[in-house]
Amino acid sequence: MPAQLSMMRIFSKGSLNQGGRLYSAIQNYKKETRKYLYFDKEPTIEIDYSSFHPHLIYHQAGLQFDGDDPYEIQGFERDHVKVAFNIMINRKGSKNNKSAAATISEELEVDLLQATALEDAILRLHAPIAGQFNSGAGLRLQRLDSGIEASIVDYFINVLQRPIVSIHDSFVVTVRDIESLILAMDGSYKELLDKDVLMRGVKSTSQVFSEPLTAAINMSFHQLAEEVTPGGWDTLVAKEGIYDPSSIEASEEDVSDA
Repeated sequence: MPAQLSMMRIFSKGSLNQGGRLYSAIQNYKKETRKYLYFDKEPTIEIDYSSFHPHLIYHQAGLQFDGDDPYEIQGFERDHVKVAFNIMINRKGSKNNKSAAATISEELEVDLLQATALEDAILRLHAPIAGQFNSGAGLRLQRLDSGIEASIVDYFINVLQRPIVSIHDSFVVTVRDIESLILAMDGSYKELLDKDVLMRGVKSTSQVFSEPLTAAINMSFHQLAEEVTPGGWDTLVAKEGIYDPSSIEASEEDVSDA
């Protein structure tokens, strides 16, 4: 329903310089469920920035993360590193307590010794940006990422006049708009950072499509969408039809994850 695509921007702490993300009813669906959204009977795909906040923090400081995955630390589960990293970025420590170990221990349901080891490992890996941890930087980052988000949504709606809905740092578009979205994500990222930086990558989530449509999607990811003619997209989408599962198995997700 169109009403579910209505988005509202919410700022934090009474300031237009903190928060500012767009929220809609769509984000209340689990990622597994969002795979089966259709815009005007066309299948969609969800594309998001890879490890958005870590790379954003580095780029703001004029640095590059020296590695492939900022959430990958030997000896720890990646999901645990991601949760702990976001806790440390969003938490504002007191003068006498700069450690987030107690919060990490509670959220991950691990003992305090393990939580402390994880916090120390993150601080070592990300020493160049260590000053951002436990400083309450999360809302400032949200203000920046929400500006990037709003710029992309504005471009799709007012310039391309194509449907889009955002879930913070990810965007749901029809399969024929993949290349346009990736170019917009890269352009908006560079424009709002005002730096000569490279978007480190994107990742996608979708249902399983037929081989012909999958091939066209892969071409779009390699910026070869012009080789799939508009008539080609129309034919591919028509042949794909609409998948209406009787039930969808979805795992629990932490919708507050940055």
